[in-house]
Amino acid sequence: MDNPEGKKRVDAFLNKKVAMSNDPYNTGMTYYELALVNAQHVMNTSGPFAQPGNQTKENLIHLKPDQIVG
Repeated sequence: MDNPEGKKRVDAFLNKKVAMSNDPYNTGMTYYELALVNAQHVMNTSGPFAQPGNQTKENLIHLKPDQIVG
């Protein structure tokens, strides 16, 4: 986390644009933008489960059929 070499390269990486993606919407976005999209997705899909008293099976994140994970 405090690696000096990584700190030198982080801005270049986050500002690099995705050349091609499985999702055409992501093509041309920066890795910073993709990280924000991912964080928003995680917060939106886990929000109901995180609410007090809502730790139920119905509020768990559900994967789509045939979705590759791991």
